[in-house]
Amino acid sequence: RARNGSACECEELDKGVVCCNVTDIAKSIGCLGSTNLKNIHIINAMDNEVNLNSLNSHLKQLDSLAITNGNITRITGAFSKFTSIKCLSFASNKIVEVYDRALLHANQLKFLNLSENNITRLPSIQNVTVNVQGNSKISCINISTALDKEVKFLHKENSYCERETVYWWFNDTASVTILALEKMKKLNEECPEGCKCVPSTMYYKLNTLEVTAKVDCSSLGLFKFPLKLPSETVELIVSNNSISSLSTLV
Repeated sequence: RARNGSACECEELDKGVVCCNVTDIAKSIGCLGSTNLKNIHIINAMDNEVNLNSLNSHLKQLDSLAITNGNITRITGAFSKFTSIKCLSFASNKIVEVYDRALLHANQLKFLNLSENNITRLPSIQNVTVNVQGNSKISCINISTALDKEVKFLHKENSYCERETVYWWFNDTASVTILALEKMKKLNEECPEGCKCVPSTMYYKLNTLEVTAKVDCSSLGLFKFPLKLPSETVELIVSNNSISSLSTLV
């Protein structure tokens, strides 16, 4: 039925549950504004673009918004500082781009689902749990930056990022799992200054990805062994240095 004489056709199925024939996302959400709904799920939206600016005035009371299984290719605009959304899903669309500042002011956001799309980079976020499974072209540099901002990823063992040449640890593959990227990032951070740390092997043990590492500290003018090595180290190369004692190693 039409609510308040608007063009939105909505039917209240149960207390707090309203079903609408969505032809315009912003107009439909605006139509529901007076119902005090906390959660909205829009399925099979045919819009090519979602402009968050047009939704802001209607989202002040929402806890979760899901716009899934549709034809959306771009998320533009940005949430306002007063957005209360904690859970946001754009899963299973055709999204290739999310405006970098789209979620910058969504300070209460805890979970973001961008799975099964075609994105190449995440928008600016921090302290958020994210699902990017099914996006094979996301930049590993972008994922690494997100990890630095304490972004947590779900399904890391089945979510991939695309390797750039700067990630020289992965010379034999075009893409790697986010789990492997996390392992390599940790290995690189623990690597002694001036040395190169590369994985020797990667294998699963009791469903856990394990890494062994080769640490190359050759030709650095060292007088003693590095004081600390990555815990995964199985091979240490210190040729062409001036080390005279094994005591540190022992």
